[in-house]
Amino acid sequence: TLRSSMAKGSRNFLSKGTLEKIRNTINRQAELFNIKLYNFSINSNHIHLLMKLQYRDSYGKFIRGLTGTIARIALGAKKGNARINELVKKFWDTRPYSKIVQWGRHYFNTFYYVFENSLEAGGFIKYRERNQKPGKLQKNNRYGRAISKQPGVLIYCEVQPC
Repeated sequence: TLRSSMAKGSRNFLSKGTLEKIRNTINRQAELFNIKLYNFSINSNHIHLLMKLQYRDSYGKFIRGLTGTIARIALGAKKGNARINELVKKFWDTRPYSKIVQWGRHYFNTFYYVFENSLEAGGFIKYRERNQKPGKLQKNNRYGRAISKQPGVLIYCEVQPC
């Protein structure tokens, strides 16, 4: 989870003009680094991504480019402005939460989790408090599955400022 105490009020991800810029940035960065996006959700204070990587090192480049650009968008900053660039560096409090996702039930449940967040962000369903991340859920939970410890090819990434 990427957290930021600066993404509030007019700086939140759903504010006027910001949502479309972030959506375009996600798609552009994914195309640039040859990443297939299966699903993503942009909420007022966090972003969920479900993606497939072609190359292992593309994840770090993708996240660096994405988080830097989103911070500049939220802050209304231009590249090259030294004072604003210091704020961009401090925008995220922590690194992104990411998890390798298995095909099958694990993928389906993660896809649904991201979709559910999209519905909450759009106001179509009421926000529901969750005590665990997808992939950390226990057997017989709401999503009805246990977690495999085997590596996979999909990455679930949550980018979340507070």
